[in-house]
Formats: sequence, structure tokens, C-alpha cells
Amino acid sequence: MVGAGNQQVRIGVLGGVFNPIHFGHLQVAEEAVRVLGLHTLLVMPNGYPPHKFGEALALPGHRLAMAQLAILGHQRFECCEIEMAPPGPHYTVDTMSALLLRYPGADFWQIIGADTLPQLAGWRGIDALCKMVRFCVAARGCAEPAAHSVASVPYRGARVTALEMPPNSISSSDIRDRVRRGQSIRELTPAAVCEYIEQHNLYR
Repeated sequence: MVGAGNQQVRIGVLGGVFNPIHFGHLQVAEEAVRVLGLHTLLVMPNGYPPHKFGEALALPGHRLAMAQLAILGHQRFECCEIEMAPPGPHYTVDTMSALLLRYPGADFWQIIGADTLPQLAGWRGIDALCKMVRFCVAARGCAEPAAHSVASVPYRGARVTALEMPPNSISSSDIRDRVRRGQSIRELTPAAVCEYIEQHNLYR
């Protein structure tokens, strides 16, 4: 797969539970597109995340629908349903293998938070994964620069680039707490997501 003028297509992958998606996620996505020169950014809700078993999550269909609503109007964003089915845990190495078949020749960037970076060495199939993708590390939610986290990356086989972001304290757990308390979330997530949460009585 090539871009205009035989330029290799750059695709970013922003996976997450998105329970629900919010402006912090979108800020990271927009900055990744700008800094990395991405042609497409795949917003990929995790239907059955292995690290979240036992936690109360909105149904995968709801989280996918909210992600789709949140990216409306973003020309380079696409919602990817590859981790929605079949039921069961999905691992990044398997997902990326499938995406490489779907987009042959693309240059993939896996976008992760700085808090995820220390866990990288323990990811399933990390050796194979590091040959498939490069990692973009965003420092959203903390004051420590992403470059500092990248400098101390625990897995030396990874190709890692820092994405510097202003601190952002928005979190999905805070949104859920606000909904339970009957407080407004209008400044935390797109209006269409707020309306969806209200219409479907989520997080109450």
C-alpha cells in the first residue's frame, strides 16, 4: 500500500477501552496525526481487553458507537472494529498481524501512553510486535515529558518516538463518576457522546 507519489502510507493505531472516549483521547490522536504525518489514524476500541477482565465496562457495542460519534468530522480518523469480535481477549501482536494483511506495505505506529511504556516488555509476542510497528509515546495526564519516559524504555527492541503533550487530567473514570453523581460532562467529551450516554442510561 503506497500513498501519493509512491509515499509509504503511515497509519497510526490508537487502541483503548474508551469507557467512554473523551477529549484527552482525541487530543492525543490529533497531535499524533500532526507530528507523525499520518495519513490515517485508526481509533480501535478493545472489545474484550485482557487487562480489564472482571471490571464493569459498557458493552463493546456501546463503546464502539461512542468512538464512532466522537470522531465525526475528523477526516483522517477511522474507527476500526477489528477487536470487537470474536469474543475473547485480543492481543496487540495478533491485531497488528491482521492489520498488516489488511494494509500491506503500510508504516504502522502504535500510540501508547507513557504509563503503558514500562509494561511493554511483558506484552505477548513483543519481539514480533516490535518488527511490525513503531511506538509513539504520549505523556498525556502527567507533567513528566514523554521524552524522559522514552529514554528509559525497558525493552530495547522497540523503536520509540516521544509525543510531547500538555498535561491533561481528563479520565474515563472521572467521567463515569460524574455521570453517577448527576454532574455535567460536557467539557470532557464530545456532545454526541454525552447524548449517547444519556440516551442509553450508561454509567448510572
